[in-house]
Amino acid sequence: MPNYQIYSSTIINYSARENRRIDMVIGIGYGDDIKRARDLIHQVLETEATVLKDPAPTVMLLELGASSVDFAVRPWVRTVDYWSTRAALPEAIKLAFDKDGISIPYPQQDIHLFQEGTA
Repeated sequence: MPNYQIYSSTIINYSARENRRIDMVIGIGYGDDIKRARDLIHQVLETEATVLKDPAPTVMLLELGASSVDFAVRPWVRTVDYWSTRAALPEAIKLAFDKDGISIPYPQQDIHLFQEGTA
């Protein structure tokens, strides 16, 4: 970033604020139950003591990705709890998904090889 942009722009120190939002993207398989996955994410957020009730966490369908159905998961926490909660939530969500049979896919590609002279 050029110095003139630093001197002429407003700099926001998010760690100086009392509360901070965690932004995560959690993907599930196309064959999984979207409503059940959303409910499980909400349950995890409700049981995590460091997640604030106000403002309420947001869980919304973000996009239909190439390999997964992606949710935006956005809970609010006190700034002092940011990193510990940011580390704990993905693990808790994965464990809840595993227990309920919801898959977290990984990128896959199908490659079709054809020999010359065959179709």
